[in-house]
Parts: sequence; structure tokens; C-alpha cells
Amino acid sequence: LTNFSPKFQAIVSVAGGFTLGDISDKDILSSTDKMLQMSLLSSIMTGNIATEFLDANSFLGFTGAATVVKENNFVIADYAVGYCLSKISVLHLATFLKDSPKLPTGTKVFTVNPTTMDTPQNRQSMPNEDPNKWLKPEVVAQDIFDVCNQKVKIENGWNKIYS
Repeated sequence: LTNFSPKFQAIVSVAGGFTLGDISDKDILSSTDKMLQMSLLSSIMTGNIATEFLDANSFLGFTGAATVVKENNFVIADYAVGYCLSKISVLHLATFLKDSPKLPTGTKVFTVNPTTMDTPQNRQSMPNEDPNKWLKPEVVAQDIFDVCNQKVKIENGWNKIYS
């Protein structure tokens, strides 16, 4: 263990979830709070951890959503207000952190923005949809792996949007 380092070469937040909710719903505050807890606050915690435990010239990753990014603008789907706001906030956090002097020197911040993922929960929640059209989690995992192992060279602020 002579080469042991308490620092990490990559820290990536892949936390998230999905809850429906339009602005007229009686439970919009609770559904939005749930989405903020799951996506934004876990990302803030990830950024905080990175300030102490990320090594220089390493990677810090976050998970947004393709749904909220259209032609370099942010959009909110009326059926998922809390979800969209939380994912837009994560993307803003990543943009802020990419230039933060609080992160170790040479940190490259990146985001992955998947479409609907082929997960057991999504299959259960949307039984009438075709999961063959959904993004496989393994694809996103491989992209994150390739970035963090420098098989894919990225610039600071890289933003992968899946279609």
C-alpha cells in the first residue's frame, strides 16, 4: 500500500429519479422537494465532497437529463415541473463548478444527460411504452467509465446529451 492516496481520480453523481407533477397539482411542492432532494442536493453533496477528496487533474461528473436541454436552452415540461427544475439546477451547478477555484487544479467537470433509461422501475411505471427505444444504463456507464479513464478526451464543461 505504498502508493495509497486518500484522493480520488473521479467522483460522479448518478443520483436521480422521476416524479410527475404539473404546476396545478395539489402536491407540486412535495413532488418538487422530492426531486430537489434526489437530484440537486445529492449533486451539491458530490461537489462538496470533491473539494476535499478529489485529486488534481481528475474528473467530477453529474447527471442531468436530455429532456431539459433543447438547442442550448433549458426547458420545463409541463407534466414534470419539479423534475425539470431539479435537473436544470444540476446543470447550472456543473457550469458553476467547472470554473470554481474551490476544486482541485485541473478538475474537469462533465455532465451526462440521458433520455428515458431502460430500468426495472421505468418498465413497471410505463408498461405500455417500448423499452427497446430507451437508453440502456450500460451505455451511460461506459461513457462515464471512458471519460474517467481518459479513453475519451474531454474539455472541462463537457456536456453529453443522449438522443
